[in-house]
Amino acid sequence: MAGAQKFAARSTADLVRLIRQSPLVWIFARDDDGYFATAAPVCLHLSGDEPASLQGHLPRASRLARSIDSPTEALVVAAGPNAYISPSWFSDRTQAPTWNFVSAQFRVKIESSDDPRILADHLDELVGIMERDREKPWSVAEMGGRREELARRIVAFDAAIGSWDG
Repeated sequence: MAGAQKFAARSTADLVRLIRQSPLVWIFARDDDGYFATAAPVCLHLSGDEPASLQGHLPRASRLARSIDSPTEALVVAAGPNAYISPSWFSDRTQAPTWNFVSAQFRVKIESSDDPRILADHLDELVGIMERDREKPWSVAEMGGRREELARRIVAFDAAIGSWDG
């Protein structure tokens, strides 16, 4: 196996695991003032076995939210666990240090949605994923009326995946 292919994701399951374990991604976009990056939590959606979209939410006042009221090209970077690998751990001290990491990048068309049902479904899904292994999982419904108040401050987005590598 040559170069980067040697370290590529073995399957879509690797990608699903990365996003479920580390759902906070960086979204790189461009507007009239130039390039910028925004962090946002996402859920990965598949079409069959293929990654189809990343759905997430942003503060309504964010630069990205103001830039994606129509489909906008962006680069999404997901980063998982990482660690410095010291040659001091090897018997062969001629080895160079390296960095072990997990990451994926997606080229997307991202667009915001003001549909409250899309936002509610996304928040329920994201919280369900994040709370799934807790002894007493919390649910968004426990917020009561406060849920609607806070939901007005954020906006949902859908990022249709054109291509990806990891």
